[in-house]
Amino acid sequence: MLNFPLMIISNLWRGLPKLAIFFLFTFSFALIQACGGGGSGGIDGGAGSDGGSSAPETGEVIIGLTDAEGDFLTYTVSVESIVLTHRNGTEVETVPLATEVDFAQYTELTEFFTAATIPAGVYASVSMTLDYTNANIMVEDASGAGVNTVAVDADGVPIDQLVVDVHLVDSDNFRIARGVPAHVTLDFDLAASHDIDLAATEVTVDPVFIADTLLEDPKEHRVRGLLDVVVPDENAFGVNVRPFHRDTGDFGTIRVFVLEETSYEINEASYVGGEGLLALAELVNHEPVIAQGSFNRDAGRFEAAFVVAGTSVPWSDRDFARGNIIARSGDTLTLLGATVGRRDLRPSFRDTITVIVGPDTLVKKQGAADEALDKDDISVGQRVVVMGEYTVTDPAGMVLDASSGRVQMRYTNLSGEVVSALPLVIDLQTIDRRRVSLFDFSGTGSSEDANPTLYEVDTLSLDAARFNENAPIKVRGFVNRFGEAPPDFTARSVAIVADVLAKMKISWLEGGTTAPFLTSSAEGLVINLANSELGQFHHVIRLGVKTDLLDAGIDPTYAPRSPDSGLFVIAQRGAVQVFNNFPLFEAELADELDGVTSMKVITGKGQFDDASATLTTNRIMAIINEPLSTDP
Repeated sequence: MLNFPLMIISNLWRGLPKLAIFFLFTFSFALIQACGGGGSGGIDGGAGSDGGSSAPETGEVIIGLTDAEGDFLTYTVSVESIVLTHRNGTEVETVPLATEVDFAQYTELTEFFTAATIPAGVYASVSMTLDYTNANIMVEDASGAGVNTVAVDADGVPIDQLVVDVHLVDSDNFRIARGVPAHVTLDFDLAASHDIDLAATEVTVDPVFIADTLLEDPKEHRVRGLLDVVVPDENAFGVNVRPFHRDTGDFGTIRVFVLEETSYEINEASYVGGEGLLALAELVNHEPVIAQGSFNRDAGRFEAAFVVAGTSVPWSDRDFARGNIIARSGDTLTLLGATVGRRDLRPSFRDTITVIVGPDTLVKKQGAADEALDKDDISVGQRVVVMGEYTVTDPAGMVLDASSGRVQMRYTNLSGEVVSALPLVIDLQTIDRRRVSLFDFSGTGSSEDANPTLYEVDTLSLDAARFNENAPIKVRGFVNRFGEAPPDFTARSVAIVADVLAKMKISWLEGGTTAPFLTSSAEGLVINLANSELGQFHHVIRLGVKTDLLDAGIDPTYAPRSPDSGLFVIAQRGAVQVFNNFPLFEAELADELDGVTSMKVITGKGQFDDASATLTTNRIMAIINEPLSTDP
């Protein structure tokens, strides 16, 4: 694993000279199984560089996009280009076609964007162009409803196109080598990047992109595209990448590995393990395929847990929608937070649409190949992908008729607090990040309907003894059949406080504060909660549940997990410094907070101890108001 100890990042808004907005990138490198032998050099001094060869060596860079959670229901902008610049000045474009990306849909998922073959060597900068001309940005108001907004700069001027130049000071760490692809995940931190004004229906953009080099909070990965060669003997297949619903363009090929427990849905038939891979091999090349799983750091490869192919892929041959059921009346379902697509149009976002199911609707469940299902398995809360035909497209609403179509039940995520452990009952707060007050549970129960404040979860064989009363909890699984609750939900996995990373965020009033800390040393940063300039954020967030630090009665601490390993950031408009060493970070931050410069926000992610109010972390970002010093 290679990290950048220092990066200085500058940027440029086309046509917006008054605005300086920064992007922060750090890059994590991991081996991904690839064809070809080892070696390095190329442009940077090996074969094909100054050595005189006319055919420089090449390597591969694989770029994924994800998002840190914010208050956005949809945040769609166009990624126009991502250009890598070699330190000898050679520029390489890695995005073949401008691509619309809805970053708000990737808070728990990383999507592979492109796999580009580029000249080997050392690269000194990255340039990204984003186009906001046709942006679709919707935020959640206090009631949970969606509000359309306009993206503006600090002067209130609507944003057009943004070009960001990222200069890598220690560029020796960004080396492209033959046979050793670089895996780059760009994380758009929506929460840190925007100020939301619902009254003016505007969001002021000050964007921050971060890539987690430590991968201690791994997300699921997904690759979408067209099927390439299937190699059963190697338990692998290739995908010609078509990211974010693109149907054209050469975005490269990624190799996907499968396991014995990998589940498949291929042309509406379900399989598990080797049987599924053989069924995949029977498809004609270039049929649509989606693989979702995780990146195995130790093996250096992407491993799929779930594969969908052929006519089971939503965009293969029918109209589709993806979201959560918030209400059901007979065979009429209301879908919330819907990504909707038509065979002849690009996907778009609608906060709600209507879905019709019937006796002939084919129902499948993720990871349950042999389970016989029907339309009544679809109940309130369930996350689904629906395929059918749109019959109404007027501005008042959309109706997707799936009475002769298909419904795929996908894993659904609950967050709340434990009421009791045996059986597991939770006070439900959100379903797939949407507040539970939006859901109508009428008709869900056999004798009484599901009660979100006493939501009963069947934990199967999971260890319920670990579930502590009032503790935040996250449950993943499926909603019980409509009309048959309780139990209301069947868990496939349960995460509790001890198992997850916490996010601790402290903010101050608009002008910030020059004295955010009680003490600051190489051992940690102790926040002064008695500061009169304390802002609205003074919380720890675990599993989607907020805990107010003021209630603890203890001033919280950001403590480094390791003094010389981590991602410690000081950022403000126009300049960013990234440290891998906490004592150096702390010393620089102390120098910057000189009585004039003020702190706006500090965030960190790590393990939180309630008794001491201490976040032990290797990732901290401090945002300050005034320019950083330009001294060497």
